Amino acid sequence: MDYRRSRATEAPMQSNGALQKNEMKVGLRSRRGPPLLSALGWLCVAVGCSANPSDPAGSMANVNGGSGNGASGTKSSGTSGSGGGGAGNMAAGTGASAGSSIASGSSNGNSGSDSSGASTSGSATAGSSMTGSATAGSSTAGSATGSSGGDSGATSSGATTGATSGSTSGGSGKPGAGYSCPAPAGTKKMVSTATDLQIALKGAQAGDVITLAPGMYAGAAMTVPITGGSSPVNFHGVAMGTAQAPITLTSADPSNPAVLVGTDTAVGSGYVLHIAAASYWHIQNLVVTKGSKGIMFDQVNNSYICGVEVYGTGDEAIHLRDGSSNNVVEGVNVHDTGKAQPDYSEGFYTGSFTGTPYNPASNDNILKKSHFGPNIQSKYVNLQPGSAGNVVDGCDFDGTGAGGANSGYSFLSIKGDPSKPSVVMNNTFNRAGNAVITSAVAVSYNAADIHDNTFNLDDASSATCFKIFSGGSASQKNDKRNPTSSSDKCP
Repeated sequence: MDYRRSRATEAPMQSNGALQKNEMKVGLRSRRGPPLLSALGWLCVAVGCSANPSDPAGSMANVNGGSGNGASGTKSSGTSGSGGGGAGNMAAGTGASAGSSIASGSSNGNSGSDSSGASTSGSATAGSSMTGSATAGSSTAGSATGSSGGDSGATSSGATTGATSGSTSGGSGKPGAGYSCPAPAGTKKMVSTATDLQIALKGAQAGDVITLAPGMYAGAAMTVPITGGSSPVNFHGVAMGTAQAPITLTSADPSNPAVLVGTDTAVGSGYVLHIAAASYWHIQNLVVTKGSKGIMFDQVNNSYICGVEVYGTGDEAIHLRDGSSNNVVEGVNVHDTGKAQPDYSEGFYTGSFTGTPYNPASNDNILKKSHFGPNIQSKYVNLQPGSAGNVVDGCDFDGTGAGGANSGYSFLSIKGDPSKPSVVMNNTFNRAGNAVITSAVAVSYNAADIHDNTFNLDDASSATCFKIFSGGSASQKNDKRNPTSSSDKCP
C-alpha cells in the first residue's frame, strides 16, 4: 500500500494507482501545514562535534556567541548530466543569537503531505561526527581526514532554542553533481550497467565504494516491502555501513556524472533510489531524474547526500522519512519537480504528517549549501509535524516557475516539536517576480530560530518574510529584506 499526503491522513493509493486526494485541515483550512526545521547536529557542522572523519553525521554541541560572520558569495546552479539548473544567488550571512519574537497570527496553516515509499524495519547504530572548528560567533574552516573527508564550521544545536552560529562549510563549488564532495575511501567497485548497479547495491558491504562509470542507468523496477505495503523501486540499498566504513555510491567522474533514471514520472512509478533500514550511506556526485520520487530514505540514519542533482520527478525530489535522522544533505541542486502531481512536489521533505504508518520523527537533519528552483511546483522545503531539530543553512531559493500547489505559497514550511525549534540561517530567498510566493518562510505548530537570511521580495508590500500561524512562533535577528518595507520590517 502506497501512502500519500492528505487531510487527516496520507491516503493510501488505490489499486489502480490513483490517489485519494483528500485534504487535511490545519489551522483554518488548507492542505498542508508549514513543516518543521530545527537545529541539528551532523556533518561536522557544529562546534564541538566529536571527531570521526568517516561519519558526517553525529552528535551536535551548542554554539554560543555573537556575530559569527559566515562566508558569502554568488553561486548559480548549472547544468549537470541532462538536466539544467536555474541560476541563483547563494549568500551566507552572519550568525547571531536569536532576537525578537514574532507574534503568531491566524490559524490558517497548510496541512501536511507525504508520499509513498518503501521501508523495511531495521536498526542503525549511532555515530559521532567529524569535528569542525569554530570560534564563538564566527565560523572558521576546520579539517578532517578519512574516508569521508572533512566538514567544518559552526551550526546550532538541534535541542536548543535561540541557537546561534555562522555559516557552515564542508564541500565546495556550485550545487549539483559537480559539487566538490569529500573523497571516498574504501573498497572500490566499478559499475557500468544498471543491472550491475542493482547487484552491487544488493551485495554491498561496509566500506564499499560503488563507483559508476559515466552514462545513463535505467534499472528495471523491482517491488520492495514498505511500511504499509510495497512499492516499485529502480535502485534499492539495505546494507548497513559503519561510522568507520560507510557505503558510498558515487560517480567515477563528477564532471561527467552518472545519471540514475526512473521508469516514469507517472503516479505510482516509485522511487529511483531508495535506501531503507540502513545507516552510514554516502550518496554523492550523481544525477537522479524521473520516477515518482528521486531519492527516498526510510529508517536511514547518519548518512550523507552530497553533490546530487535531482530533477524531472513526478512528485518530490528528496525525502527523508520514517524516522530518518542525523543525516546531512549538502550541495544539492533540485529543480523541475511535480511533473505528475504538483501537490506533492517538494524539493526537500522531512518526516510525515500525523496519521500515516511512517514514524514521523525524522529529526536532527541538516540541509545546507544547496540550490532549489526553478520550477518547483509546491513547497521548496517542507518539514512535517513530528520531526524536530532540523536546520536549513546557506541555501539559495529561486522562485522562478514556482507553482504554489497545495498551499505552496512559501519557500520553506516549518512544523513540528516546539521544544526543538527549527533553525533557518544564512539563506537567500529570491522571489524572482513570482506572485505565487507570498511569504518566504511559514511557521506553524513549532518554534523557529530565523536569522541572518536575505529576503529578495521584489517590492515593499506584496510578499512577507514570515507567515506565523497559530501555534507557531519565531525568534529572529539580523535578517535583511530587499527592498525595505515599513509594513514588513522582518525585524
